[in-house]
Amino acid sequence: MGFGALKRPANLTKSRATHSRPVQGWPGIRRIMKRIILALALGAATFALPVSAQGQWGSSFTADEARDAREKGEIKPLNDLLRPIREQYGGNMRRFDGLYERGGRKVYVIDWVTGRGELVTFTIDARSGRVISVG
Repeated sequence: MGFGALKRPANLTKSRATHSRPVQGWPGIRRIMKRIILALALGAATFALPVSAQGQWGSSFTADEARDAREKGEIKPLNDLLRPIREQYGGNMRRFDGLYERGGRKVYVIDWVTGRGELVTFTIDARSGRVISVG
């Protein structure tokens, strides 16, 4: 039985809540339910990502640690390293996976969508800018 088959209760036509945008009828409830479901799905995905990333790449750096390393000259800014990739493959960065310690060196891991629409994962040496692997 869908939402359309149910009668709308009289008390749902006006909100008694104190929030700024009142929920009015079934369309308002559907909108809120969609937001709740989306928030739960994103929350579940967020908890799953760090475990897999840490197991594959070792320790990751916080934003403050990455900024400090960049200011000390230990790593290059990511934007500087993306120019050659953009020139060779076309397209744009889809997602920044993070800055990690791998084999005694710092590496950037990014997901890239090429000009032909292919999804590619790049591992880039953060100090030299050399592409270590393309997957």
